[in-house]
Amino acid sequence: MTRRPTPAVYRRRRLVVALGAVAVVVLLVWLAIAAVSALTGSHSNAAAQASASVSASAEADDTPTISVSSVPAGGRCDAGDIVLRPVAAMAHVNGPVALTVQAFTRQNPECTWRVTHGSVQATISLARTPSFWSTANCPTAVKEQTVTLRQGTPITLTLATWDGQASSQAGGCGQQNPWARPGVYHVQAAALGGNPSSATRLTMVAPGVPLVQPVTSPTASPTPTGTGKAKPKGTAKPTGSPTPTAVQTF
Repeated sequence: MTRRPTPAVYRRRRLVVALGAVAVVVLLVWLAIAAVSALTGSHSNAAAQASASVSASAEADDTPTISVSSVPAGGRCDAGDIVLRPVAAMAHVNGPVALTVQAFTRQNPECTWRVTHGSVQATISLARTPSFWSTANCPTAVKEQTVTLRQGTPITLTLATWDGQASSQAGGCGQQNPWARPGVYHVQAAALGGNPSSATRLTMVAPGVPLVQPVTSPTASPTPTGTGKAKPKGTAKPTGSPTPTAVQTF
């Protein structure tokens, strides 16, 4: 005859089963926590890598680049990109003189420029009178116009008309100023905000003296250089004319 387990044995069996169930629950909770931690860590690493990539791209984009090919065509010209070269000429005293320039851009393939007294300045200089005449004193002398400029390809345009008299900040333009005398003057021009041109000869002669205009080459380079000084042929040089020294600079 088999002996039945005592109540104490039943209690010990129930305790073992309970402890096993608790151990299983603890193991499952631990595995769940480990899985969540691993998933969160991988997401954090991915986010950090993405942030570092974006930062590197931003730093690369902030690096300035200068390239002629990157300058977009069209739009308004930048004053610092405009080159103006006065054209050497001969004219009679006691009369108006057209101031002609060759204009082009250094970098922009094509752009528009509005010529006004507020966008350009031209000066005429003489020995001991570095600012004999200026558009700053005679703003109405500027010929307002809109022109299209191209890179390294000059166009010829009349920038202003000089009345043949001196000008001053106090007297401005008018009959109270002295007329220019025969002699060699120098012309400079610049887009306001840009670089002044080299000085170009303007030979003023007495009325009746034949005018022989210098021949000007239409070629140009993107980087401005000095304008050659051409001497008129077949015309006697006026006597008693002053010798030019320093010229006006902007």
